[in-house]
Amino acid sequence: MMQPTRMEEQVKTTITGSNRSILVTQAMRLDIAVLEREAWAATTAGTNLNPTIAGAWSA
Repeated sequence: MMQPTRMEEQVKTTITGSNRSILVTQAMRLDIAVLEREAWAATTAGTNLNPTIAGAWSA
């Protein structure tokens, strides 16, 4: 088996680093989505989103 060249090792290292960056970015996007959902839920909890329908039920 041939020994990997220095350039091959450098390419492998670069690709590995890029893959890690992609995984970290995806994880951060999921974390942001969770935070956005929590913020939305916290700000809309108990808020009457459709007063017409809510009023109809109480009449």
